[in-house]
Amino acid sequence: MIKKLQALRAKKGFTLVELIVVIAIIGVLAAILIPTLSGVIESARKRSAESTCQSIQSAAKTFASQVMSKTGNACDESTTCDMDDGKGPQTMGHYILTQVPEICASGSTKGADITIVNGEVTQVVYTEGAFSAAWTSTGGTLGAVKSGESSAAHSYSATAGAVTVNGDATNSI
Repeated sequence: MIKKLQALRAKKGFTLVELIVVIAIIGVLAAILIPTLSGVIESARKRSAESTCQSIQSAAKTFASQVMSKTGNACDESTTCDMDDGKGPQTMGHYILTQVPEICASGSTKGADITIVNGEVTQVVYTEGAFSAAWTSTGGTLGAVKSGESSAAHSYSATAGAVTVNGDATNSI
C-alpha cells in the first residue's frame, strides 16, 4: 500500500480531467471579459472623438479671436493671420492642424468641419473613424455618436465636404 502511494506521488503532471477543468474555466472567463473589453474600447474611442472635437473648437475660437483683435475684421474660411507661433500667416485650417496634430495621422479617416458665422465659430463636427463628435455654440459639446446612431438631444452627421446639424446644411472649411 505504501509503495502504491509513493508511486502516485512520484507521478508528475496533470490528469486529463484537470486540464479540461482549467480550459473550461479559462473559456468562461474569456466569454465574460471579451464583450466587456469591447465596450471599454468603444467608450474610449467616443471619448477620444469628443476630446479632439473640443481641442479643435478651442483652436478655432482662438484663431477667430486673434483675427478679430489683430485686424478688426471677422474671419472666414480664407482669412490668414499671423498667430505669433513662428509659422507666419496661416489659414484657420492650417493653424488647427498644427495645434491638434492627431487630426493628420497618416491613413486615417479623420476630419473636421467648422462653421463660422459673422466671424464666430458656431459649430464643429469632428469625425474619427466610425464616430462623430459635435460642438455648437448653443449646445456645447453634444457628445460622440457612432455612424448610424443618433444622439437623443441633437441629431447630426458628418459627410465629406458638408455637415448637417439639426437639419441645417452648412459648408465646411
